[in-house]
Amino acid sequence: MNIVNILLGLLFGVIAYELGSTLWRNRYRAPYILSVWRRFTPILLVEVVLVYTAASALIYVLWAYVPGLGWGWYNLLNRGGGNYFIAAPADFLAKPLAVGFFLLVILLLPFLAEYEEKAFRKGKHKPDEWIPASIAFGFIHLIMGIPIAVGFGLTVVGLALAWKYLTSYERYLEEHPYARLYDAEDEGVQSSIAMHTLANTIMVSFVALGVIIT
Repeated sequence: MNIVNILLGLLFGVIAYELGSTLWRNRYRAPYILSVWRRFTPILLVEVVLVYTAASALIYVLWAYVPGLGWGWYNLLNRGGGNYFIAAPADFLAKPLAVGFFLLVILLLPFLAEYEEKAFRKGKHKPDEWIPASIAFGFIHLIMGIPIAVGFGLTVVGLALAWKYLTSYERYLEEHPYARLYDAEDEGVQSSIAMHTLANTIMVSFVALGVIIT
């Protein structure tokens, strides 16, 4: 085993620890998973597909035509690059365990989305708040080793999530004119959490399927 494999193994250990910590912190919140899933609708699915299409188109153009944007730190350890969070389970776990790992991730996605949506969306109502937050959302994912172009694509996703938060927030206030702003913010965040969770669930499900059939 060379030093690169040792480093990748240690990094995967950190990821597994963080996921385990998330599971432990939310061990009594299983009903919350169902509350997020209940917000999945055909309309939300269409919105997610449209966002994915726009983000994928931008990623393709930048990756193909702008030198250097197809690079991420994972290229230093793996010539093909990619997303280390996705690649690591398949590299270090037997196929049944890798599939189980991704199924566990699917259960944790509402909690992970909750953390990110409260950090990047909640309380940000002005363009000079939600635009920088959306950019930061996109590029913070570079820590997973993804190419820079994907960071731009995820900024598009961040903008879509901001739109979901803001429109849900405003609609709630229109429907409940005497509601507390806190309740409107909570509705906005829960709507963006649902969109975020659905988007990630689709992606992780395809990854798990890929592990099964390869």
